[in-house]
Amino acid sequence: MAESVSVEDASITWADGSVSDASLVTIAISPSEVATLLASYTPASSTSPSSTVSRTLARVILDALIAAGA
Repeated sequence: MAESVSVEDASITWADGSVSDASLVTIAISPSEVATLLASYTPASSTSPSSTVSRTLARVILDALIAAGA
């Protein structure tokens, strides 16, 4: 799925004005993959995206966090 994933330490200012340390996860996804993901996503549906797509995205993020030692 992801062509490139990176994790960086960051300082984030949240909407309420509070500041905290965070992990910034950057995922590069090809335009064709973006189109496929968006075509299968219905924001109004609580069961969208499918569990397969959700799990795939979650694993990419979690693997990146593990690799970064977060």
